[in-house]
Amino acid sequence: MPSSDPYLAYRFGMAMADHTINHAEGPAAQHAVIVAYTEEEEDIIRGGESQTGHWGKMLTDRGSREPDSTNTRSPVAQPKKNRYGV
Repeated sequence: MPSSDPYLAYRFGMAMADHTINHAEGPAAQHAVIVAYTEEEEDIIRGGESQTGHWGKMLTDRGSREPDSTNTRSPVAQPKKNRYGV
């Protein structure tokens, strides 16, 4: 999908929301990245692609590669008690 023209990106978003609108698109030198977090969002993106004629390319596989220990401890220090115990 062209990203150098914000209006075209807006029209692509509208096509994902409403699959009954046909859009004419022009050439562009840059491409946008659209991230889907769920399978339902992927379906919405595919619907927008079919309406606009811009077909995306999967850059990564689905899922997370973060270890299980990610975000298990807060980076913020625990509050310390003052001399009165509060």
